[in-house]
This record gives sequence, C-alpha cells and structure tokens, in this order.
Amino acid sequence: MDEYSKQEIAQLKRIIADLQHQVEYDEVTGLLNSRGLTKQAQPLLQQSSPGEYALLYFDVLRFKAINDMFGMGEGDKLLRHIAHILQLMQQQGELVCRWGADRFIMLAH
Repeated sequence: MDEYSKQEIAQLKRIIADLQHQVEYDEVTGLLNSRGLTKQAQPLLQQSSPGEYALLYFDVLRFKAINDMFGMGEGDKLLRHIAHILQLMQQQGELVCRWGADRFIMLAH
C-alpha cells in the first residue's frame, strides 16, 4: 500500500473541501444553493420550536428579459446585488439561498 506524504494528504483535503463547497454553494452569488440549504436547514429546523422560522421565497420578475436585453453578465451582476441585499438582511441563525435561476429563499426568524 502506498503511503502519502503529509503534503499530499493536505492537498487532497483542500480538493475535497473545494468540491464540497462547489456542491453546496452557488458560483454566481456565493450563496447556498438548494442542496446546501437543505443540508444546513435540516438540523436548524429540528432544533427549533414550531413557528420559529419563516420561509421567504423571492422570484425576480422578467429576469429573462434582463438577460436578453443587457446580457448574462449584467444579469449576473443583478443576481449578486440581490444576494448582497439579502445577506445584509440576514440575521444570526438565518439562511439565504439561491434556489435556482432567478429564485431566492430565506429561512428567517
């Protein structure tokens, strides 16, 4: 059996951590994605009282028109701006997620 150096093991751990991040976070906004939200919300909700959290759903109306008129780069800027605003609103113990294309979810107190 091959032995791995500490450096190789550290590199593999960094690769695994990077892959885990890619699986759970949206690459455009840096927010949790649907998989990441599901993973982090389950223990949070299991430890909370009924009614302690509200699920807020946001949909950017006519987002396709924005992409069509101004290009995907500008659409991505808008998504990052919305994500930033939601993060400013986010309080301790709350979660914010880009659920898909132009949809956002906030699990709020």
